[in-house]
Order: sequence, then C-alpha cells, then structure tokens
Amino acid sequence: MKHFLISLMAGLALSAQAQEWNDLSILQVNREAPRATMMVYDDAAKAVQYDRTASKWFQSLNGDWKFNWTRSPNDRPVDFYKPAYDVSDWTTIPVPANWEMEGHGLKIYTNIKYPFEKNPPHAPTEWNPVGSYRREFEVSKDWKGRDTFIVFDGVQSAFYLWVNGKKLGYSQGSRTPAEFNLTPYLQDGKNTLAVEVYRWCDGSYLEDQDFWRLSGIYRDVYLWSTPKTHIRDFTVVTDFDENYDNAELAIELDITGTYGSVGVVLLDENGKVVLEKETAHPVSRIVHPVSNPRKWTAESPNLYTLLLTLNDADDKVLEIIPQRVGFRETEIINSRFCMNGVPVLIKGANRHEHHADTGHTIDRASMIRDIQLLKENNFNAVRTCHYPNMPMWYDLCDEYGIMLWDEGNIESHGMDYGAESLAKQPEWKTAHMDRVQRMVERDKNHPSIITWSIGNEAGDGENIAACYQWMKANDPTRPVHYERTEKDRENTDIINTMYSSAAKIRTYTESDWKKPFIICEYMHAMGNSNGGAKEYWDLFYEDNTAQGGFVWDWMDQGIRIPVPEEFKGTIGKGPVKETFYAYGGWFETPAGIPTDGNFCMNGLVSAGQVPHPGTYAMKWLQRNVHVSAVDLSAGTVNIRNWFDFSALSDVVTGKWSIEADGVQVAEGAVADLNIAPHTEKTVHLDLPELTPETGKEYFLIVKFCAKPTYHPLVQDGHLLAWDQFKLPIGTPAVYVPAKGTVSVDESKQALVVTGRDFEVVFDKKSGTLASYKAGGRALVVGGGLPEISRALVNNDIGKNPKVNPALHTASGKARVESVSVENADGVARVTVRKMLPTVKSSFAAVYTVYPDGAVVVDASFDFSQLPEKIGPPLRAGMQWKLAGTLENMEWFGRGGETYMDRNFELISRYAGTVDEQWIDYSRPQENGNKTDVRWAAFTDDEGHGLLVAAEGGPVGIDARFYSPETMRNSKYSFQMKRSDSIYLHVDAAQSGVGGINSWKTPPLDKHRLLNSTYTYRYRLVPVAGSR
Repeated sequence: MKHFLISLMAGLALSAQAQEWNDLSILQVNREAPRATMMVYDDAAKAVQYDRTASKWFQSLNGDWKFNWTRSPNDRPVDFYKPAYDVSDWTTIPVPANWEMEGHGLKIYTNIKYPFEKNPPHAPTEWNPVGSYRREFEVSKDWKGRDTFIVFDGVQSAFYLWVNGKKLGYSQGSRTPAEFNLTPYLQDGKNTLAVEVYRWCDGSYLEDQDFWRLSGIYRDVYLWSTPKTHIRDFTVVTDFDENYDNAELAIELDITGTYGSVGVVLLDENGKVVLEKETAHPVSRIVHPVSNPRKWTAESPNLYTLLLTLNDADDKVLEIIPQRVGFRETEIINSRFCMNGVPVLIKGANRHEHHADTGHTIDRASMIRDIQLLKENNFNAVRTCHYPNMPMWYDLCDEYGIMLWDEGNIESHGMDYGAESLAKQPEWKTAHMDRVQRMVERDKNHPSIITWSIGNEAGDGENIAACYQWMKANDPTRPVHYERTEKDRENTDIINTMYSSAAKIRTYTESDWKKPFIICEYMHAMGNSNGGAKEYWDLFYEDNTAQGGFVWDWMDQGIRIPVPEEFKGTIGKGPVKETFYAYGGWFETPAGIPTDGNFCMNGLVSAGQVPHPGTYAMKWLQRNVHVSAVDLSAGTVNIRNWFDFSALSDVVTGKWSIEADGVQVAEGAVADLNIAPHTEKTVHLDLPELTPETGKEYFLIVKFCAKPTYHPLVQDGHLLAWDQFKLPIGTPAVYVPAKGTVSVDESKQALVVTGRDFEVVFDKKSGTLASYKAGGRALVVGGGLPEISRALVNNDIGKNPKVNPALHTASGKARVESVSVENADGVARVTVRKMLPTVKSSFAAVYTVYPDGAVVVDASFDFSQLPEKIGPPLRAGMQWKLAGTLENMEWFGRGGETYMDRNFELISRYAGTVDEQWIDYSRPQENGNKTDVRWAAFTDDEGHGLLVAAEGGPVGIDARFYSPETMRNSKYSFQMKRSDSIYLHVDAAQSGVGGINSWKTPPLDKHRLLNSTYTYRYRLVPVAGSR
C-alpha cells in the first residue's frame, strides 16, 4: 500500500506539473520577450573590447553543477528545488554539456524517425529522461538596485527554473535563449538555483533534425545586470544609396524607464570616431548619414563599432552597449541575389553544431578552425542547419567574413509533408511563429546574416506562410528562404529543390520563374562522395539565375570513443588509432533503439576537422581564379577573376611552372594581376623555349596563392586556385624491350617463365599469375584476377537500383576457358581466357614476358551480354597481391584521391607509403584511388620493387593492405583484417563515386561503366635500385 501511495503521489505531482511540457498552448512561463544579443558596460574602454567577460555586469554560471538523472518523470526528485533538499551525494556535471556525453542516458542518432512513439502533440511520459540541476551563486553587491537576468543560451528540450525554492518559469524551444528576470527572487549571500530539464516535450515534434538526439543545458548560462532604465532592445539597419556609395545608419530603440538622452558613437576599425550624436528624450529611432563607409562582404568583412550610451536626466551614464556594424545591403535585383548591388555566388556548406567529444557543446577554437577550413577551401557561406547556432558563431562570422543563412529551429520531417504535416495544423501556428521570432529578434543585428531561412523539411501550409509574412514585415532588409514551399512557391524569395541535378536546375533557369535559384542542399558528402560537382559549377558560372548552393554537409557527426578492448591489437596498424568515431547503432542497437546508422557521417571534413578529399574537389570548383588557354605555344592565357569584390592583385599572387614528367624545369611569376572582380584579361606568361626530351610529357601549371591581406586565418602562400595544361611538346615514352631469350617450363598445373634473374609463374587452374620474382625477391605473390566490383562507397549502397552482389563474387566464380603459351622472338606470350558466368561476361589477358623480366599485360573485358538487372560493373580492372615489403609508393599521375567524376588534383609526381593513401571514412569503403596514372612504383626500403607503367593511355591505381571483402564486411576500420600482402588494383576504368544524393541517384551516365568492352595495356617491370 505504501508503494502504491508513493507511486500515486509521484503521478499526481507529474500531472500537476506536466502541463507545460506536454501542452501545446504553453511555450513559456515568465520568459522575457526575445531581444538582440547584447551586453551592458560601465565605460567605453571596456565596451569596445567586445568581450562580455570584461563587463562588471556579467557573471558566468558555467562550471560544475550538481546533477541527477532519471529515466522517467515519475522517478525524478520532485522536491529537489528546495534549498533544504540534500544533493550532497549527487554527481556533478559540467555546464554547458549534453548529459549523454557525460555518461547519463542514451545517445541516439536518427534522421527522420522520431526517437519516441509518434503521437503529436503528446510527448512521451514514461521514457522521457529528466535531468535535475542544482548550484549556488552569489551576486555582487554592486548589482543592488538594478535588474538581474539569467540567460540560458540553449537547453534541450524544455525546462523549469526555481530560485531559492520559488518557481520562476518555464521554457521550450532549445536553440534560442530563454531569459528570466531574477530580481524579485534574489537574496543576499548565497542563492540556490534549480533547473529541471526534460529530454522531450511537445516542442520535440518541431526538432526532428538529422542529428544526434542529445539533451541538457548544452550552451552557456549567465547572469547580467542592467539599470532599471535600460535599452531593452535595439535594431541596427544600414541602407545604401542607389550607387552603393553612401549609407544611412538607422537605429530603432526600445527603452524601459525614464532617461535623459541617448548617445551614439560610431568607431572605425582603428578606433577613429566616424560619427557622434546625442539625442534627447524621447528617442525611438535615430538615423544618421555615413559618407562612403567601408563595406562588409565575405571577402572584406569591414566592421565598425557602435556604442549606444544611455544617460539619465543629469547626463550621468547609465549604460553603454556596443554593437558591431557592417555596412552591407542584401536584396534581389533582376532575379539575382545581390550584396551591395553585386550578384554573388554562394559557395556554401550546411553546418551542424557538432563536436566529436562534447556533442552539441561547441568551443570557440573549433568554430575558428571551421572558419579557417572554410576560407582555405574557397567557401564563403554557411547555412545554420537546421536551427540558430550559438551566439558566438555569429560574432565570428561577422568578424571573419562568412555569409549566413540563419535557419529557424523547425523541422518535422517525421510527420511527412501531406495532410499530417504540422505546417498545416492551425494549433501549431504559435509554436512555429515563436521559433522564427526568437531567432530574428536575437540575430537581427549581425551583418553576416544575409538571408533568413524559416526551417527545414517541415512541410508547407498556413503556419509557414505566417512565419514568412511575419519575417518580411519585421525585417524587410533580408530575403527569406524556405526549402519546402509548395504550389506557387509563395513562402520564399529564393527557389531551390534539394538535391536536384544540374540538368534539372538548368531547366529552372530556362523557365519563366523570376526568383534566384540557390540550392540549400546538394552534393551529399557521405563517405567517398562529391563526384559530379563540376556539372553544377559549370552551370553556376554561367550568366543565369542559378547562384550556387550549400553542400550537405560540413562535418561528420561522429562521436569519439576508444577502440574496444577486443580490437586493441589493431591500434597503430594502418588507419587504426586509439580512438574512432562512432555513428548511429553503436550505442542504440544494444538498447534496441532504431537508428539510421552512418547517415550522420555526411561531412566534407571528419568529426576531427580533417578535410576529406571531397573538400579539395569543392575547393577547385569554387576557386576564384580561372585560367584558360589562349595560345600555349606563345604563353598566352586568359585569367578570369571570380571574386565578387576583390581585385586579384589585392589578395593573391600568381606563379607558373613547367614540369617534365612531374619534375619542375622552369618557373616564373604571373605579373599582370590587376584584374577587377567579375572581369577577365589575356595575360602573357614569359615561358622559356624548351628542348623537349624524348619520352617526357610537359605540363604548364598556374597557381594562385593567398597574400597576407587575403584573410587573417589563412596563411600567406596558401594555395587557393590552380589550373594545368598539357603543352604541345614532348613525345610519349616508348618501351624498348631488352634483347635475349626466356625459357618456358610447362606442366599440367603451371607455366613457368624464367630469364636472367627473374621467374614468373602462372597457375593454369586458376588462370592467375601466381608469383613474380626478380633478383631473388618476391614482387607479386598472386594476382591477375579480373575485378569488376569494389568495396562499396556509401553512394553505391544507397543508389537505386542496388548494386547486385553478383559483381562482388564474379571474379571468384570465374571459369578458366584456356591458358596457352607461345615462346617466340625471345619472348613468352601467355594468354588467359576466362568466363564470368554469373554476370555473363568474359575476360582475357595476354602476358608478354620479356628477357629483362618486364611483363606487358594486355587485358580486355566484354560486358556486351551483361544482364541489365545486374547493372554496370563498378570497375574494369585487375587485382594483384604484392609483397608487403613493397610499401613505399611513388607515382606520376593525379595526387590525392581521385575518380573519374572528381579528378581535379594536379598531374605530377607524388610519393608516400601505401598506408598513407588510405582515407579513413566513417565506414570502410573504396578509397585512395589515383586517376590518370602514367606509372607507379612500389618498393621496399632499399629501393627494390615493381614498376607499373601504363601504355597507350593512363590507368587507375589503388593500393592497400586490406582486401575488398574485409572492407565490405567491416563497419569500422579497426574491424578489418589486415593482410601481409598489398592489394593493388590496376584499372582500365572505375565508376565515379557520385554525390547527387546517397539514397537513390547513381553517378552521371558519363561517369559509369556503360561501354560493352574495355581494353587496356600496362607493363610490370622489376625495379632494382638503392634508395
């Protein structure tokens, strides 16, 4: 009976208090109206530092709090808010933090599906973890007689607040601040603060973003003090004249209490006064002309500091509020999105707030690193997918020049877009409006915000329309975007259809639509991806209404944890480190919770902020300097400046070089870079007259590197743009075989070809080259297998139709039709013919063994009878197993990792170990490939090894210590079985990796293996040298 009464009382307590977090009509209790981010100071010297910690009226409450976690609201400590309640045995938790990242509750990743039973507007009442937070604080005696506010910058997803045992209020909506007036509740000395956080509330139906579902007080908490008479809110607008020369600075003010005057001072970046004005009471709007201000752009983020000074009737300073001001104007002119009257291309990325160690709690250093990487790789914009970011991010983007699409915390993807869509339900209107209003009011004064975005994947209907209309009415200075708008696309100023192909976008630009097209999500960067992006940028660089877009997305959302004990033995081998990045399923699957696996790993950079190869592809495509050949023999090229506001000579230096077979033979400066934005010039390069050597290829390379003036986070000399041209000189290398003879020994099982200091063994049963030795060293320990598949990239797994497993096993199930040998003219020709019956294809290879030990391979594939249901092969190549000692790799071809639909690296000479070519994507998959390879050498530490040289045309190469099978069967790198041998693929062709999306669309047809036949030739040559 006692147990029953306790449960009943707990249930009654829950029902009495649950109405807010489970009542759609209640979004807040006693929360302050939203306002611009600000801080008050007592003197101008501190205010201009723009550092709130320098203000005597600021006090951080970050740090260790007492903490208790329960799985259900029924189990929470109901009376914990009372100061007498003993929390001494509670654990501590850092604030800010997600409690799951601190070991409390379950980390959950899901994309569309809600992590709880869908029954809107009802939040779960049983499994709905509650975090109870307690701490004590004191306020300065100087704060007496003033108002004291507490601000929670972000709490997921709903919370109650008590001070000194008195209930102060409630808030939901996790991505914008919740502010409360503490003044009536404070006492002298110690004060007790209690916060009760619910993992889910009715508002969670609008927070169905594609990210880790984490909870807690995850952003800053602080106190601030204002005088009773106070500038409660203000709005700053800059408006240029029609020539974008001179501007007006307009300030709207919301002031509480009685005051004497408002002073306005505008300082330039050097602290020089640009304008100074004092206006007597009453003041609601101040307008002042500013002559020829330095403009804010992503390329030159010029900022002024505005000081608002509120004085009392005796002219005594009550408060000083600083605000950075960027003079810029965004608008749509002639169907183009423009900044300061200039059409701009959006070179953007979608950026979730994620940190591998701290979840949704982000530090300043990682934000600056993101901006640095963005700038180094020619990105100029970020969409804050899909919620307002922490306030510091906007200050940094103002300072460092990142254009932002600021997006509302609205996503209800799990409700789909039909009749059930919350956008169509009138009872959800206030909840939608609350989120965009809080965002706009908080962020309105940031020049980096160029567009408001209502939300993401939340359907369309009257609630979205209401948001759009309110945003246009309250801020007519910025366009408004919404990606799901339907019908006549009325609820957006900018059109896009996510993941549209370049061809589909072109159709839009040729239609009668008069709105700019900026695609808010494209090039799904999941794993080895971003193939086919060139087709988008070929379109964007044309004169049309398509103006760029935002790659999905910036960072892999992996969570860093130690490699499991059972796999510790793999640490330090290949790509395996002491930690790895876990994705969906690692935590949830053991608990029986549905998840969307590694669909959270879509980043251009890893969870550790290391760029993937797709980043460099986007860097080249988004480069701001394009070079095209005019007359290479005369050294004339055309240089186009794609910067929107910068002359080339102001931001970059140019350098040309000539390489012969990847070795530099000449260089010089590109002298004439006085090229204005959006213009081009024919430039003469002072190229020398070269006497080409027989058998060498010559390339002209033109590079552009950052000047110190380019960006404060980008190192002087950092490479920003490049183009490469094959010069019309030189002749292809011709293999001259050595004279002599070879011997052939044939048995029932094998063919053995020997010569001076080498031996090549063919296995007749398997139709393979079983071994290849030279100088007493094993070079090849097996191979010559036809290979038509690969370890699937993420886009292979998701595309429709699916990759047929028969491609993986076709080589292993091949049937040897014949193995024959001809020994004549001093060479042995071994011909192997195979059928691939499971895919109705055939393969033939002719191995010509020369007296010097060289083996020329002529290989051909016939896919003419390949069934359509099996689909095209993923590669047409051959697999070899090299001795594991040949781990040093040097090649002449494209650098980095390239594929036929993502091959922008320079053709040159490169070197590294086999393991260094591995790209450690979140899940093992095809990686590290090299295209346009002329030759590649694999040697041991003494320089002995094997040269693979293409004949008649370049080949593709990849090499690793892991078989395609172990890669396909492993979810993480540490699970792979490392081989003692090197798996080498030499390909006539390999499919592109794709990237239009990761769930349906294959690579473009021109990047797939759709030909009926493939033939190619290459040469294997022993290398005997001293390193």
